[in-house]
Amino acid sequence: MSCSNCGDQIRVPFEQPDGTTRYVSCWECERGQLLMGLGQHFHGAALDSGSQRDRGLLAWPGTAPGWYLYGGVGRGKTHLAAAICRARARAGLRVRMLSSKRLLDTIKLTYDDASREQGRYELTRLAEADIVALDDLGAELGTEWAETELFAWLDGIYQRDAALVVTSNLDLGDLAAKLGERIASRLVGMTQAIELTGPDRRMTQRAAAAPRRAPEPVVEPSPEEFAAMAARSRPLVQEAMARLMSRGPATTRRRWEMR
Repeated sequence: MSCSNCGDQIRVPFEQPDGTTRYVSCWECERGQLLMGLGQHFHGAALDSGSQRDRGLLAWPGTAPGWYLYGGVGRGKTHLAAAICRARARAGLRVRMLSSKRLLDTIKLTYDDASREQGRYELTRLAEADIVALDDLGAELGTEWAETELFAWLDGIYQRDAALVVTSNLDLGDLAAKLGERIASRLVGMTQAIELTGPDRRMTQRAAAAPRRAPEPVVEPSPEEFAAMAARSRPLVQEAMARLMSRGPATTRRRWEMR
């Protein structure tokens, strides 16, 4: 089915005041949202104009400082980040979203001759974005290499005054303990923190979609019922044994040896 927003071109043109045209990933069609970096589970994510928090995010112009969205597992952080990305793309801003692990894997590509160009291309796309959403920061291994590379990348975002949206299970204090104070300090200057609370949305949705049935209780037969069952089966057992014995000892022995 053709996308009415981009006409299956994946990108939407926006005319700029200087006469140039900016092309932004389509925020409506599947391919456009994939190009933006949104996972399929978060396609169509939208801010709620009836929510005070989301009204503030809708009014955000997409410039620094950005947002640090943190909270426990399943609180809707990635969904909210994807909704922010779609809202800002709709306003004509170039947006890219990726996980912190994917970012580090992309940086590693530039170390190898065979994959260097691919890694550089991906990093260039990030460098051209007006807003970068970095998902699940703190889930990667807190190695010295990871800390160094993440700080260098964040510093690049800071130096060109782009906006950053970060999601994490960790508050900034815990993030500093895992990835270092330099990264946490840089994020304090680049973002505004929003804590997402409430129940685990994944568990709530799963329970609503497929409610578990209580197991039926196991009813043991009474002594009288058990005796009746045994009486019914006794003639069948006796008949089977009689057929077996009628075939002779050798046949019986061979059958038992074959078992």
